[in-house]
Amino acid sequence: GKRWKRTRACTLMESFDNLVPITREVLREYYAKFPVIESSEEIKGVLGELKNECKELGITLNDGVAEGDADLEEVKDKAIAPPHKMDENVWRGRQQLEEIEFLLSPEQLEPVETAVKGNPTAIDGAVWDESIKELRAACKQSFQRVEEFQKEGMKKVQSVISTFLPNDWRMSVVKAQQERSEASREAQVAALIESGGSIKEKYDLYWQLQLQRRDTLVQIGNASGVYKAIIQYIGGVPQVLLDFVKTVNDNNGPMDELRQTYGPQLYFFTEYINTLNVYLSLVFFYITTEDEKHAAHKKQVLDSLTARMKLAVKALELYKQEAAAYLEQQRQILEGSPFFVAKGDLAVDESATETKETVVSKKFEIRVRATPGAVLEYNFTTVGKDIEFGVDFEAKGTTAAKVLVPQKRCNSHVSPVKGEATADAEGCFVVKWDNSYSWLASKTLRYTAFVTPGTGTATGASSGADASAGSDEEELKRALEQADALTSTTHK
Repeated sequence: GKRWKRTRACTLMESFDNLVPITREVLREYYAKFPVIESSEEIKGVLGELKNECKELGITLNDGVAEGDADLEEVKDKAIAPPHKMDENVWRGRQQLEEIEFLLSPEQLEPVETAVKGNPTAIDGAVWDESIKELRAACKQSFQRVEEFQKEGMKKVQSVISTFLPNDWRMSVVKAQQERSEASREAQVAALIESGGSIKEKYDLYWQLQLQRRDTLVQIGNASGVYKAIIQYIGGVPQVLLDFVKTVNDNNGPMDELRQTYGPQLYFFTEYINTLNVYLSLVFFYITTEDEKHAAHKKQVLDSLTARMKLAVKALELYKQEAAAYLEQQRQILEGSPFFVAKGDLAVDESATETKETVVSKKFEIRVRATPGAVLEYNFTTVGKDIEFGVDFEAKGTTAAKVLVPQKRCNSHVSPVKGEATADAEGCFVVKWDNSYSWLASKTLRYTAFVTPGTGTATGASSGADASAGSDEEELKRALEQADALTSTTHK
């Protein structure tokens, strides 16, 4: 039993050694299968109409900034600019929908409806009731679709991450810790609401908690020393997963390719639903105000209330349809999206013409593209102790690696290790450092590795990590507290 489980775990860990995190290039090719769904001219026109109506009523919207009368401060505060991150845009879109639902709630709508009924010539009662009914229905459906999209995305990523974790008692521990952590986060949200926090403050907290999860992932990905040993050997987490969670959400990381491709459409939807929120808030403000200063605008709103409600219903219906189509495409993209790729299928070049530094806990390798006759030059040192080193060559179109520099332990902590290797075909040099014989002591590695002229211009690419570790007791405590983060990441 125990021996079989340990053997199976080792086999799984070894099977992951041939994988690397997805790159922007691979994702760009994948996304090409899903052409961007452009917003219709109709919805673009409605956005322009909403902005013009807001301007006529005293608020000018420009890049998320609302300018207007000081008496309209509460309405102006609703204006937001689309955030940079895609998942924050999803959260903020959901926030706008919840704020609109709140505007349309019976309690909030009561003074508005009292004022409307006090002006029977403003709008037919049946038309008003039907408009409110349609707005509530469209808003609720849109909110539910966003919520479902977020839950589906979380489940998908959790499923991918879970395939890299051992399906034994360790997974049960991680899941239990995850449930406790999520319960704690929800308790924070509930406490905020109980204390009278606004809808905006609630979503600010949601996003703050999301960033905390993300920071935890980066800490895990950058783990070293005892903490990394706990994660890898006790937790059963392979290096490729640590590499993935460390950079997946970087501003220039793999998922940023998604933002550059599909982000502009999401930014449009964030701006659109926020503009509708401001517009409805402005209309309802003028309907209920008794301030003589706003008498002209109040009359303007009431005299054209039927048309204004018709515009609001049309705007929200268009949003419901087109935002749903966008989210459905994003769901399909995520459903089939690659997160990892086999090294042999990845055309990478991790040459380092300038000295790079990384911390090697178990194994570390770089791949340098080569043409026939290319000469690889390498030079490296380590801090503290020795490390195993070797160079293989993988010819294009083959799966077997040819040993060019046999793997052996080098006293690179005493003096630099330098050398060359020559390619006899097109393919990749695989430059490898192995520290797996040293279970707890990580090695700081500084290296260069590049091809010399005659094979084309040598190229450089960043490859490295920076990590630090505290005492064994502190690292163990931190590992246990943060174990759930590996199954709490979300799609950017």
